[in-house]
Amino acid sequence: MKLTRRQIQSISKSLSSQNSQLFPHLDYILQDLVELGAIPEDIGVLYQKHRSSLNERGLDLGCGKGSVSLYLSKNFDVEMVGIDLMSPFIDVAKTRSIEHNLQHKVRFKVEDMNDAITHYKNFDFVVYAACGNILGNPIEALKKVKQCIKPHGLVLIDDAFAFEPLDGYLTQSMWENAISQSGFKLIDYIIISKETQENLKQKQLSTIFQRVHELKALYPEYRYLFENYYRAQVEEWDILMNHVYGVTLCLRSID
Repeated sequence: MKLTRRQIQSISKSLSSQNSQLFPHLDYILQDLVELGAIPEDIGVLYQKHRSSLNERGLDLGCGKGSVSLYLSKNFDVEMVGIDLMSPFIDVAKTRSIEHNLQHKVRFKVEDMNDAITHYKNFDFVVYAACGNILGNPIEALKKVKQCIKPHGLVLIDDAFAFEPLDGYLTQSMWENAISQSGFKLIDYIIISKETQENLKQKQLSTIFQRVHELKALYPEYRYLFENYYRAQVEEWDILMNHVYGVTLCLRSID
């Protein structure tokens, strides 16, 4: 699948890269990280608590390497469809589904979620985790996601509450307002512990640092690109650790 410039820019931003020139190298940089933002266990806790019935179907938008879809299918016996525009991520997800003997319950596809929301319908729940602004701002994104779920369906989101208004992040009250305007109700959430965040930070930064170091040796002409990417990760983690609460949200459609 040949990606458009818009798609490349959108993916790059969702993976914390502001420079689309880095796009060809993102898979290499992130090869050691199976979980790319969302915490499957927290999503599982909220889903189990608020699911409506057994034998449900879920749609995982921006599924990455499939961790959330595989976790939910394995632990709650649900059928999942996971989509992502990064074909190397989908290749990993498909391999993992076979390793876990879940290929009959979980389907992974390379697809643009902006297109997917127009034809994926009647799901019991949607996972929209660590996707940035691929579908627009929170109100725009939630209104689009709502098209994919049944009445009173769930949406599970991985994001953050800012301590105070901050570029790229909403406060809790701002989130609640956006959720209400989108036709949903915030029914539950889990705040990610600082210990969990610290562990994720150390793992991500150490592996990214190593891969960036390798790429600088392979492509010295792009040294500045790789160094800027690592620097951006450090800055983002400073925000996550000191200016926001990482949260997993559970929303229910109210109509």
